[in-house]
Amino acid sequence: MGLVSALLDLFKLLLTAVATIILLLKLGPISYLADAATKTTFSSADLIGLRTSLMVHAGGGLLVLLAAAALAIYKPPGMTLYGIRKQREQKDTGVGSPFDSTTSTPRWVKVFGVIVVVLVVLAVIMMLTGGHGPGAHMPSDG
Repeated sequence: MGLVSALLDLFKLLLTAVATIILLLKLGPISYLADAATKTTFSSADLIGLRTSLMVHAGGGLLVLLAAAALAIYKPPGMTLYGIRKQREQKDTGVGSPFDSTTSTPRWVKVFGVIVVVLVVLAVIMMLTGGHGPGAHMPSDG
């Protein structure tokens, strides 16, 4: 059971690392958009690709944070090593165990996990096929 918990912690760390890297890569376009917004000639139709890209990435970041929170709340079924040791101690003394219940993973956790995996795979595909990524929607200076 310790292995499953460690893998979940590692996955949460990877999610956080990926979200942090994407945030750092988006600082340039955010600064550019902020500078463009201060100009008096800026209209609502200007830089629509960059604005849309930032909104999509903000929504994706929110999903990543929700996924990390769900993984932090979700606990894998079964007992920890401490629980197993306590159960053995109680068997030796003849006292019933409070850990006898069997639970399965809630359906919402499974559905949420599948959605997160699909979104991550789509993001990787978009990055690898080109046209998306750091600075892809920024206008060229010239």
